[in-house]
Amino acid sequence: MLHHHSALVSAHPAIRSPTRLACSSILCNRENSRATVSRSTNRAKLLLLRGWPSTRQRRTIPLASGQSLPGYSPDDADQSLQPSDNISFAAAKEAVIGINSGLNSGGVRSELILLALPAVFGQAIDPMAQLMETAYIGRLGALELASAGIGVSIFNIVSKIFNIPLLSIATSFVAEDISKSVIKHPSSGKLELQSVSSALMLAAGIGIIEALALFLGSGLFLKLMGVSPVSPMYKPAKLFLSLRALGAPANVLMLAVQGIFRGFKDTKTPVFYIGLGNISAVVLLPLLIYGFQLGITGAAISTVASQ
Repeated sequence: MLHHHSALVSAHPAIRSPTRLACSSILCNRENSRATVSRSTNRAKLLLLRGWPSTRQRRTIPLASGQSLPGYSPDDADQSLQPSDNISFAAAKEAVIGINSGLNSGGVRSELILLALPAVFGQAIDPMAQLMETAYIGRLGALELASAGIGVSIFNIVSKIFNIPLLSIATSFVAEDISKSVIKHPSSGKLELQSVSSALMLAAGIGIIEALALFLGSGLFLKLMGVSPVSPMYKPAKLFLSLRALGAPANVLMLAVQGIFRGFKDTKTPVFYIGLGNISAVVLLPLLIYGFQLGITGAAISTVASQ
């Protein structure tokens, strides 16, 4: 009798395997929820790309026949998109912005690399030119090398006090001026930027002050560096520093122009002209030092001419 009832229970389709039925229902609910979330996400992206004004407005936007949005297959787009689907517009907007930023990150990275490489190369040109100058002067003797070395050290110390801040300020001011107050010239269509003229005037003023300070105070600077007037280094070092001071305005203007071009996101043009100037210095150095027998005076003249 018990065997007969157990056979009936096992044969009944509704109570054959309650555990297996519950598991299958849970899996079905999970699959349905996933499909619902996927459809809702696709609809949110479609609404955002089509300029959906608000998810609270209850109206229908029909899609044209055969129309497909980029990045979505026609199967994902319904013929009518209704806001009754519980869609978060802000979440959809953040999702699309994230997708766009991910796509544009490669372009931003490559642009930064293209801007940084010429700037790094431009910073490396001047030390290479100074190395060549030191090599040519060193062949003259230890006295000439020491005299030129102390003069170059004083020039660089005084220049860095003003030049590095000027370079940074010019770059930031020009970039800010371009982004905020760009005014087109009515006749030629050129851009009038007050920051460019201000940076050039400031650079010219700083360059003149720096040149006067180095030219008139060369003896004082040498005394501060420990070179007394009775030292055999004093006269050649003072002459070298006085001549190098004449190139200070051009040097400061060159740095200001570099900052202006960086504000325009152009780092290639300054590197090109800096390279030309340093190449001219490398050509003039042996000609004036050895050809015209000018010694360290010829080295100073060649550097000023290149600047």
